[in-house]
Amino acid sequence: MNHLWRGWDQRKVAETSMNRESSRSHAVFMLTLITERTDGAVVNSRSSRLNLVDLAGSERQGQTHNTGEQLKEAGSINNSLSILARIIRTVSTSKEGTYVGYRDSLLTHLLRDSLGGNAKTTVIVNIHPNAEFIGDTGSTLTFAVNCKKVKNTAHVNVAISCKDVESLKKLVEKNEHLLKENEKLQEELAEQKEIYVLEKNQREAADNEFAKMKNEYELIIKNIMDELNKEKLEKVQIEKERDEAAAAQKHENLSQNCTNLREKMIEGFDSDISTEAR
Repeated sequence: MNHLWRGWDQRKVAETSMNRESSRSHAVFMLTLITERTDGAVVNSRSSRLNLVDLAGSERQGQTHNTGEQLKEAGSINNSLSILARIIRTVSTSKEGTYVGYRDSLLTHLLRDSLGGNAKTTVIVNIHPNAEFIGDTGSTLTFAVNCKKVKNTAHVNVAISCKDVESLKKLVEKNEHLLKENEKLQEELAEQKEIYVLEKNQREAADNEFAKMKNEYELIIKNIMDELNKEKLEKVQIEKERDEAAAAQKHENLSQNCTNLREKMIEGFDSDISTEAR
């Protein structure tokens, strides 16, 4: 923190028509942290860097009324901000492999890792609430949108060093062996995956075939049951018709017997009357 405040105290500011304490330069605080772990003769080191950047705002001579040295400072500030905006626009819209002119300014050269490199970057922009500065507000918001489009890829910075060449050779050989083992495992994993996919496809095909056979079997059983039910209904209908015909024949015979009996009774009655009459 002492270094941070000492750097802040050395920052140059001056009064302009728009700001009582106007920044006359950008402020960049860079903190580098390196950790080392010794394993025998091998030294494993990790490094990281924190960048705290306070950019001076762009200035228009018609608004600030700068002259002399302050006018030159404003020109330098505006030029570096213009290059920064161009670099960010290029990084956010260009394809991979496109040349990016980070060395066009000292600011972008220092911040190249923060602009599409190995870093996590956060940007805070300030805008003026007065409608008179709507043009500057629009440019600032456009700059913020382009910053959001920048894609960084953060990873750990690891370095290995060794004073003993033989130990370093053994470490390299060990790493090569591990890489080969990893490749071998990857190949075996790919083969197992292919076998698994093949077996899975075979199981799915067998399941589909079984489902198809099951559906066909159920359809055959259904057709047989339908035929049996149909024959059963026909048999019941035939027996019903036969029973009805037998009942009708029985009724007809009974009626005929009654008729014959009545006729015989009438004939017998007539004979008795005739006999009596004689």
